[in-house]
Amino acid sequence: MQHKPFSQLSGLLEIGCHPTRERIESECKRLRDAGFTDAYLGDIFLEYVPSPLTPDPDRLVFSEEEGALCFRSDDSYKLVKEVLKEQEIGLQSAHYNQLLPPPGTYPSDWLMRYHDQMLAIAARLGLQRVTTHTGWMFGSAMERYVGDAARAFREKEISITQLNRAAFESYGGDSKIWNHCVELYRELCSRAAQYGITITIETAISEWYDLTLHPERMVQFCKEVGAPNIGICVDSGHCHLNGLHTASVIRSCGSFMCETHFHDNYGQRDEHNPVGVGTVDWNGIIQALHDIQYQGLITFEQRDHQTNGARWHDYLTAHFS
Repeated sequence: MQHKPFSQLSGLLEIGCHPTRERIESECKRLRDAGFTDAYLGDIFLEYVPSPLTPDPDRLVFSEEEGALCFRSDDSYKLVKEVLKEQEIGLQSAHYNQLLPPPGTYPSDWLMRYHDQMLAIAARLGLQRVTTHTGWMFGSAMERYVGDAARAFREKEISITQLNRAAFESYGGDSKIWNHCVELYRELCSRAAQYGITITIETAISEWYDLTLHPERMVQFCKEVGAPNIGICVDSGHCHLNGLHTASVIRSCGSFMCETHFHDNYGQRDEHNPVGVGTVDWNGIIQALHDIQYQGLITFEQRDHQTNGARWHDYLTAHFS
């Protein structure tokens, strides 16, 4: 059976702090009922263990000032994979976590061990792609690395965007992050290729606006990495929020685009609304996807699957009728 263009849909599934079979089954049913064939895992790899709880040393990734980042238990990964298979929901992609070490600590042996473990988990889950935030570093909310900005963020005096800018400057700015990320992505893509996994970089993320608000520069970055398994994830909500026309971004990314994070907003806040609840130009997006001959899933980084599925279907029907 031949499917209509852009009709294979994936929706956000977050498993939360204490995943249970019942909850994951319920989420899968919601996806199926809305006509979705696939789930995008938004929080699969790590869990946060707040102080004074003691993290499992075998799963510990990075200690922060008020807790620790840890890999989830093996049982959690196994449960997610089992339930999605039982519920006949596909699993192609997931959100990756931090890429860089804290400012002033690159290169770090532990960092590549972390990436090796992340990729091994991705392979066990059967993922084809992982979505990364270029420039996202460990320790970006810790005073020892970013000074007063961390305290101000904790006390809600500054936004996450302002904190990310402070971490960016503390790391050394655009040139240093570019050089380190090119080197890191080359290694990451090489290791991911052993599992058949593609690494995507996301548009318009505040960890590195100097790169991700400029699709032509993102293409240049991908070309400099030079790996066949690097691509771009176009996030409609982030683009729109930052004054970018998503359709133009899609055309600029061209053949490097291999993932979508679609959600809506009114151009003022990152609301992550369903399709049509905002001012994103969905008709323009569909035309741009057609223009670049996009062949991938349409992934909505938003959990109102019924609204997203129905309205996306309406846009497709109107566009291709």
